[in-house]
Amino acid sequence: MLINLSKYRSQLYGFSALFIVFFHSQVMFTIKGFHIIKQFGSLGVDVFLLLSGMSLYFSFSKDSNLKHFFQKRISTIIIPLGIVNLIYYQLVPNGSGFIMYLKNVIGLFHSEKLTLNSWFSLTIIILYLLYPLIHKFLESSSEIKRLVKFGIIFSLWWLFQLTKFYFVTPEFASHTNLAFARFPIFLIGCYLGPYILNRTPFFGLKINKHASIGITLLLFISSCSLLIPYIQVDNKYQLIPTFISISVVMTGTLLLSWLLNLMSKAKSSHLIMLVSKSLTLFGGLSFEIYLLFEKNQTLFESVAPVDPHNLAKTCFLFTLTLIEAILLKKVVTYIKQNYDLTKP
Repeated sequence: MLINLSKYRSQLYGFSALFIVFFHSQVMFTIKGFHIIKQFGSLGVDVFLLLSGMSLYFSFSKDSNLKHFFQKRISTIIIPLGIVNLIYYQLVPNGSGFIMYLKNVIGLFHSEKLTLNSWFSLTIIILYLLYPLIHKFLESSSEIKRLVKFGIIFSLWWLFQLTKFYFVTPEFASHTNLAFARFPIFLIGCYLGPYILNRTPFFGLKINKHASIGITLLLFISSCSLLIPYIQVDNKYQLIPTFISISVVMTGTLLLSWLLNLMSKAKSSHLIMLVSKSLTLFGGLSFEIYLLFEKNQTLFESVAPVDPHNLAKTCFLFTLTLIEAILLKKVVTYIKQNYDLTKP
């Protein structure tokens, strides 16, 4: 099942984008339990980071030149981030232009009226900067050594989460909690990279396909059930629910990749082909969609407050975001080509 994570990576990125949009949208229905289901949408970020850890391993394994590695990250992350924020903070009502942009890039300052996704952008930048060090540290021909090294990094993160209130301010801990809680799932993606790329079973373990699907499904249902009480009180980023969230994301992503594999075998269905192509499109624009959707929603609210029961307005915002994401991608591609950022 791990191989499917690479095979359907674009579609899984597409799912992560849709999950994030669903979570950030203001759509609400009176269906019992809808609020809880909507809260699970925030795990789309975790899926994105899991896939990013894997993707960075694939990329770095092909070319470990640091200059080339960071050149590519600048073109895919920094340029679109700069364009979107520089335009947005000139349009935001009661904003302070470039000053507010800098504050939100830092991610430690938040306006009372605005809840922006700058913490995610900063997290991505930091994780990408750290990746070469993580790759070098985990690198080993011995599976046991790799697992021990993984355990060391994981333990250091756990120790930091347990003790951070003793050596950082409560404000800093609060503002960065969303980011720190997501580090383990990124680390897992980095760790699983070799197994997925080389198509080797974890420690040589071979499990029957049907048994692995059954076990994964059971773990997914159990993990979701354990996470619900924390979601109901919006407390899913503390230490214990973080571990449960990791289980939900891992098992859920594996199940999604399995479903996508089933869908690929039913190519005669036009609907399935349309869904697959749409997810691939969303996946290729996942970072841009994340950058744009919440900002579009904030700007739209300042002009015409969104009725949470009006699904049409959310669909309009998503369509607008998708068009903007495509245009942003084209602009970034133009900049890369004209400034030789695509060349080593």
